[in-house]
Amino acid sequence: MSPSLTQSAQPVAPQPAAPLLRFLDGSLDRTVESATAWLTKAGIDGTAAFDEARDIVITLPTSAAVDQLATVLLDPCIRAHTAADDLVELLSSAALVHHVGLLGTHAVEVTLADGDLGAAIQFAALLGAGGIDDGLTLSRPRGMRRLAERLQWLVTGAVGTTVHTDVRPGYVHDPDHLTIDQARHLTQRLVLAATGTDRAACRAGTGGAA
Repeated sequence: MSPSLTQSAQPVAPQPAAPLLRFLDGSLDRTVESATAWLTKAGIDGTAAFDEARDIVITLPTSAAVDQLATVLLDPCIRAHTAADDLVELLSSAALVHHVGLLGTHAVEVTLADGDLGAAIQFAALLGAGGIDDGLTLSRPRGMRRLAERLQWLVTGAVGTTVHTDVRPGYVHDPDHLTIDQARHLTQRLVLAATGTDRAACRAGTGGAA
């Protein structure tokens, strides 16, 4: 069963809309009751019902309801892309070898990659932890594990919630990923570390649309 969207002015419902299914798939359990509850929670004036094919059809009676649905669906995407783009901009300006990828609209995966873990060490220095690798032999598994632990403590402190890091030969990454809020907080801390101004922090927290 796939949710589809129509307006009450149209007598025939359209075929199930794949984009709407992609956005709502995590919000609905494929029942009319859950679709109705979702509409109510989102403040959208609409109804949900099964059609003859047992697909859920969401009917929106006004253009205002259509606009509200678009806002509810697009805002998480814009927020996620903005968070990822802000991180890319900061990591690029620091000349770090990196990859930032979005995992839907809820998480960001950040990978720092080079041959000797220098990117991870430089990243730590950007957060005020210069010499994070002091006393570690990074060519050995124990040294890499200790670096992962130190990075975890550092980034967790920076964003205010637990982040898990993993270090392997040639790259460091966060296997459990950063939530969008964590990515935004990390960006804010990086900007503050670079500029030392509250104004910069505000910019990082309210970046433009992706």
